[in-house]
Amino acid sequence: MTYSLVTKGEVLAKPLRPWTSPDLFPAMVSHLHQGHVAATIYQRPVSQGRHTLRALYQFLLDDTKPPARIKVVPHVVMRSNLELLLDRRPLDNEKM
Repeated sequence: MTYSLVTKGEVLAKPLRPWTSPDLFPAMVSHLHQGHVAATIYQRPVSQGRHTLRALYQFLLDDTKPPARIKVVPHVVMRSNLELLLDRRPLDNEKM
């Protein structure tokens, strides 16, 4: 099966096949529920910011050099696990 890609600025009209998306944002939720989007990646912006600020704090506090790369594992979101993710972290708490 082939998939098309949709970005935040695009509007889904009448998709002929499921779409994929490179991020999760509030408008995408209804498209996941309706099956217009097969899957999306939630990049966990709050976790990214938390890790970054923690590394900066440690650097300023005791001159600890942060690692060259701080990894945050993204979540693959599909209709089947969307509600679990939204229960744990509602999107309206995120400033997207």
